[in-house]
Amino acid sequence: MKDIPLFSDSVITYEITPNRGDLLSHLGIARELAAYFGKPLKKRVPDIDLGKYRPFDLEIRSKDVESYYCASVEKIKIAESPLWLKLKLLKCGIRPLYNIIDISNYIMLDTGQPMHAFDLDKLNKKIVVRKADNGETIETLDGQQRTLSEDTLVIADADSSVAVAGVMGGEVSKISNDTRRILFEAAIFNPVSVRRTSKRMNLLTDASFRFERGVDRLQTRRSLAAAIDMTQNVCGGEIMQAAFYDEEIVPKKISLNYEKVKNYIGVSIDKKFIDKTLESLGISKTEEAKNHSVFITPSYRHDLTADVDLIEEVARFYGYNKIEPTIPYIKPSSVKKSKKKQKIADLLAVFGFSQVINYSFLDKDSTRSFSSEKPIEISNPINIDQSVMRTSLIPGLLDNLVTNLNYGSQTVKIFEIGTLFFRTGEANYLGMLAGGDYPANWYSKKGRFDFYDI
Repeated sequence: MKDIPLFSDSVITYEITPNRGDLLSHLGIARELAAYFGKPLKKRVPDIDLGKYRPFDLEIRSKDVESYYCASVEKIKIAESPLWLKLKLLKCGIRPLYNIIDISNYIMLDTGQPMHAFDLDKLNKKIVVRKADNGETIETLDGQQRTLSEDTLVIADADSSVAVAGVMGGEVSKISNDTRRILFEAAIFNPVSVRRTSKRMNLLTDASFRFERGVDRLQTRRSLAAAIDMTQNVCGGEIMQAAFYDEEIVPKKISLNYEKVKNYIGVSIDKKFIDKTLESLGISKTEEAKNHSVFITPSYRHDLTADVDLIEEVARFYGYNKIEPTIPYIKPSSVKKSKKKQKIADLLAVFGFSQVINYSFLDKDSTRSFSSEKPIEISNPINIDQSVMRTSLIPGLLDNLVTNLNYGSQTVKIFEIGTLFFRTGEANYLGMLAGGDYPANWYSKKGRFDFYDI
């Protein structure tokens, strides 16, 4: 089997960090390797002129749609995919189904653009991208009946929703053996909207995984063209209708100070190396001055938002192993302390008390036991034991006493100078506690602490 070309392939598994959605495709990995080895990237994705086809009725009603391309292909034949396509998908961990679905998945793996295909004969007249009506329902392709909320973005026809945008298609418009006309969709949806819907529905798909991390706006049309080209080669058919919607792409500019590169990395790197590295990653320079330049980030790099991101790219290609570890210089700053607080703390230390610092959060019951003040509740508490702001220091000191006695301490003398929080404002208070036995000495016998010891 190893001698047969179809079966003699190798599979390399990459672990992609959440900020690098551009690497969730073969094209993305190829771009990265081309930059690393200094080789040109081969442009092999076909393009398409959608304007020359009869327009399909498309209506966009939501700002969560950044780009939407669709085209109908007719006279196709649904069948099993050729062996080479099945093997490609299996090696990438995707189960082959039939040609149209396999082509959609192949294009997604190849370019990073999630695709979807509707049975055109099951759609009523048009495509409407809108927010769902509150309580609207849809049966998704996994056979689950799902109730939608009004902030869920859906793909609909003239009657009802036919897919959950960016997450999963609907059962009502799925491809079957009888399908002869399809509508291919390639779109870009707002990552926050997709993530919110995916989490709410507890439904993580290959499509939502990519949309959440950002998809290349400039790749959408090319991916649709590649899918149609592949469909015509595998299934036959011809394009009949097409439509598209595109928001204007505003180039993202970042100014980079070359001196800052040295200050952050700790190594003096040649300006030419910096420029060449960024250019190889598709980050083009538009303006240049003596100590800084302005760069435009590519449409597929959603993680590049500030100059420190460019510096990280330079350090990555320079080689972390070449950067010698150095101790950073931190300018000492004066810490203002209350002289009154310090004098009290020093005096209590002389008398054998140890200072403690407790959390400013307590549970409601502890607060009620030692204070008549109504506490301020925390809207997002870490846990139920830290749900309100403290109005007394005593609960914290008692917890300290119990902990120390449990660890075998015979004598506990502690104090805390802390802030209490009331609905009328904040104030600093002193709390003291002495517990257990005080040790015997030349002027007294061993005995129990009482109120008068404090």
